[in-house]
Amino acid sequence: MLKWMQMTFFGAVLLVGVALAMVWTLRAVAPDVSGRHALAVMEVPPRAAPPGENGATWLMFNNLRVPEREVEVAVATELDAFRIWHHGMGARFVALADSNEHESPTFASPAARRYPQRDPMRTSDALCSYAGLDCLAKVKTDSERARRILAAESERLALADRSLAAAHVTNLFPESMDTPLPAYQLWQLSITATAMRSVDGDGPGALARTCDQLTAVRQFARQARGLVDKMVASAATRGVAGLLLSLRKEHPEVALPESCAAATSPVDNADYYVCDSMRGEYRMMASLSRQQSEEMARRGDLRSVLLRVFLLDDGLQRMWMAESLAGDCTPEYLLSVDQGTAPDSPRKGITTTEARCYAAFLSCALAKIAQPAYRDYQVRLLDDAAKLRLLLAAQRLAGGEIDLETALAEAASPGYSPPLHDASTKTMSITPREDKPDHGSFTVSL
Repeated sequence: MLKWMQMTFFGAVLLVGVALAMVWTLRAVAPDVSGRHALAVMEVPPRAAPPGENGATWLMFNNLRVPEREVEVAVATELDAFRIWHHGMGARFVALADSNEHESPTFASPAARRYPQRDPMRTSDALCSYAGLDCLAKVKTDSERARRILAAESERLALADRSLAAAHVTNLFPESMDTPLPAYQLWQLSITATAMRSVDGDGPGALARTCDQLTAVRQFARQARGLVDKMVASAATRGVAGLLLSLRKEHPEVALPESCAAATSPVDNADYYVCDSMRGEYRMMASLSRQQSEEMARRGDLRSVLLRVFLLDDGLQRMWMAESLAGDCTPEYLLSVDQGTAPDSPRKGITTTEARCYAAFLSCALAKIAQPAYRDYQVRLLDDAAKLRLLLAAQRLAGGEIDLETALAEAASPGYSPPLHDASTKTMSITPREDKPDHGSFTVSL
């Protein structure tokens, strides 16, 4: 009996030793040259926010009545509280995994406890979408209802206008799985108010205001560090450019002011690179990975030790996540984007059937989860660039600045089929690449 127990004990020790040797051998060879390069590409620090006022400040407290003189202090207090909350993200994640709960606690805003709430923002089909092309038609169709909403939402409208007049809109919060996002929906009010100027007879004022807004959202799209920020600002360029086209058709006698030069400048595909946004996504996921690893080390119990020894490794998890995202930043891929071809991203990726995955199987599985979600963002951004070229060419045609042949040439995008003109319907169109069955041609009326 004693001999059997000894054999069992030494057998178990041998199995553990073999497993440990295998895992740590795999951990030694897993970080190959390409993996280390991907990690270096993704861990480039974010660009510093541009100088000047940050419009995100004015979108932060849209649901609270914070006096302007107290905004700076309220923002600082909010950020300090969120940083403390953010620091505990790893502990919350591990605790959630240990429990039967399905929802993690949410951040408690200090400002929400101190300042009175505004009523929820009024939503209505009389308001313009920041991405739609029918803004002026909407406001003309139901101008009184739109006017009532703008009057009732005058405080939010002022916040939206101030954000669009700022030098940049950079999220002030640390990148995290639960980072609050700026209230971009307020831009609907600003765009609607611009269209209302035209309805009220101020064509020159409406055109000048539209150009200022288009300059702003194009700049915000160029500067964006986060994926949501990039996609929202990029979509907004389409909506505001659509309003500019409508206004030029409505007021063909009004020449664009000189201040419109930046708004109507040629479109550069480099402004639509998704690379920096993928770095933002990486930083968000890497932050959780680091904090999760730190929490397991802090606990120090047997279960946490065994998980870290056999199944979890922060360095490998971050490397695998970097491999799945760094393809969008390779020189070859960016050259393809410049040429408008937007091939499938050359992501290395990882599968749980690879031998190297067993160096830290749980980390491997967590790294794999996010891989499929990012496939078509670069294509959507290139589509937005192509749509903006079409809208800018169409508004120049509507204003009598160029003829049809020149407009078709200016509306052309590298890598896309030439734009089409239909004389019978007086439209110009392109075919976007977004791979969805309900997406057909993108058409504007001339």
